[in-house]
Amino acid sequence: MQQTDTPAMDYLADGGVVSFNSRVSVPSQTRVNFVTIPTGAHADRHGIVGGSYYDEDFNLVRTDYPDPLTAQDNVLVPTIFEVLEEKGIRTAYIATKGYELVGGRGASITFGGRDDFPPYIWRHRYDDEVNGSSERSLELKLEMDEIVLAKMKEAVRDEGAEFFIANLGALDYIGHKHGVETPYYSRALGEADARIQRFIDFLKREEIYSESAIIITSDHGFTHIENPENVLMGSRRQPAVRELAGAGIKHEALSRGGLSFSLYLKDPGKAERALEILRTIEWVSKIYSEHPLEDLDGTLSDLNYYFPGRTGDFFIDVAPTHTLNFDNKGQHGSTADTDMIVPLIFSGRNIASGVRLEYSESVDIAPTVLAVYGLDNTKYLEAAGNILDGVIEFPN
Repeated sequence: MQQTDTPAMDYLADGGVVSFNSRVSVPSQTRVNFVTIPTGAHADRHGIVGGSYYDEDFNLVRTDYPDPLTAQDNVLVPTIFEVLEEKGIRTAYIATKGYELVGGRGASITFGGRDDFPPYIWRHRYDDEVNGSSERSLELKLEMDEIVLAKMKEAVRDEGAEFFIANLGALDYIGHKHGVETPYYSRALGEADARIQRFIDFLKREEIYSESAIIITSDHGFTHIENPENVLMGSRRQPAVRELAGAGIKHEALSRGGLSFSLYLKDPGKAERALEILRTIEWVSKIYSEHPLEDLDGTLSDLNYYFPGRTGDFFIDVAPTHTLNFDNKGQHGSTADTDMIVPLIFSGRNIASGVRLEYSESVDIAPTVLAVYGLDNTKYLEAAGNILDGVIEFPN
């Protein structure tokens, strides 16, 4: 935002509250943070530690597939949708990828995923070229955001939504394939900003802009990797870490966004030996565990990521010269600031003007939204976050 022309978001930030130091939940990936935002809880409370995990019997458990609406039962805390619907406020969750909807329990209106986008767009969403053209690939991804924008308008105008969360997901697809230090990404960010402006214009035409509050944020950041070396390449059930397998340590590894993974040991008693081996691997950056071991970078509890039976024996950051699964130029998932720090903007009704926050967290969004509605979040949510100081300003 600070390097690209974003007049709509600048307008909202200048007239409202802005933080350029807002921290998301670990791991810094969509599957976790699009549950964090509507619950105000980290993974250690809401229980979604990624798209899947290995249980205590070493069975692979999916928490977002094949149906994200059914998978909402995996979320172990209340959502803001449930709270507002109980108060008679109609809500919507408008997704791109579909699995964001795991955090949408209680929403009256849901949208997103394979069935809500044209097949010709959906099948090319991760391609960096379509018919040999990078430009065509970019256009198709941006078209997804255009469909999301149309659904945003429809939800308000035709379906009576008074509160919704929406994901303009083209930035993520483009960031992965092209990296974030490219003209492609700058254009995508500019296009997202233009859609935000068009939604503002829509609210004004509907004569409800003055009654509206708008929040802009992201579910994760991005790290640019120009020539990544790929490790653990394969299906979502990752191949073994070669060095551990060679030492006879049976395990499974699950990617958490491309720059981190959870490591599950068949025999947790071998955790100390596993740590010794992990420290010898060039692409291992930081290692976290709840096992009482020396030479860790921290515990899972330090990361608000310890959920017994789901988070595994280790959480591991990958050095930003390598990637997991795919050799994309843009990745995320780690505890690095490039992945963890995002912007956060509040603007509109009951929001203060001209305030800059030095620090905030994604878990603060849901409690602050309830405060905008005049509701005490501690009565309704099991949030780790708090109402952000200086954001709410009710008229006299």
